[in-house]
Amino acid sequence: MMPFDEERIERFTKSTLEDFEKGFLLDDVLFSSNISEDETDGTFTKIGVRPLVKRELFLPQTGSVFIIPEMVGLGHSITLGEKKYFVNQILSNNAIKNIRIRKQDFNPSSLRTELNKLNSDIKEGLIFINALNKGELQKKSDWKFSFSYSDGESFELNHPIHTFGGDLLKDKIIIFDKNSSNWIRVLFRNKYFKSDIKLNISMGSGRNDLEVDVLVYSLIKLYIHDPSSIKIIELI
Repeated sequence: MMPFDEERIERFTKSTLEDFEKGFLLDDVLFSSNISEDETDGTFTKIGVRPLVKRELFLPQTGSVFIIPEMVGLGHSITLGEKKYFVNQILSNNAIKNIRIRKQDFNPSSLRTELNKLNSDIKEGLIFINALNKGELQKKSDWKFSFSYSDGESFELNHPIHTFGGDLLKDKIIIFDKNSSNWIRVLFRNKYFKSDIKLNISMGSGRNDLEVDVLVYSLIKLYIHDPSSIKIIELI
């Protein structure tokens, strides 16, 4: 069986990491820290994919047909998985207060009131909201948004708002104090990089002459040490 081409594996590895880092990384908005593989324990969650791909993707190039050794969207799928993990960790935490408000009674003033009640000293507040509400959010600048409803009422928020896609936060809004938690990420050694990276990317020897297993994953943990500084607003 023909051995893999190291240059093509290197290109695939780097393109997958670039695809991952182009996505919305929670590392950039949460209080975060990194640890090495040697420091892990059984409390971390693996977010990964394991596609079965054509072996020729990593073989020396032959003939006139050039096959690019990359899989578009592979790294991005890990960022989506991490966001889902983050939301689920909050929604499943019984120590976090869940405030239920009827949709017809909810307005911008309601959100402002809950922000004020969360912690009067909050300086690192974040708001996570479903992307389906994005039509009602108008970005004013890097850190200010106008939140408006059909009745015309609106106000500016000085807290950054992050929209998540799909049904991750359907009918729910998370008000999150950045200092309430720690987002911990494991960094992996990889021979193609001078420093450790955020993904473990590896290729198996292959199941047969035509296909090979590719494994890409991250190891993360959200440690919530102050659940009283987080709120969930559920619109019913």
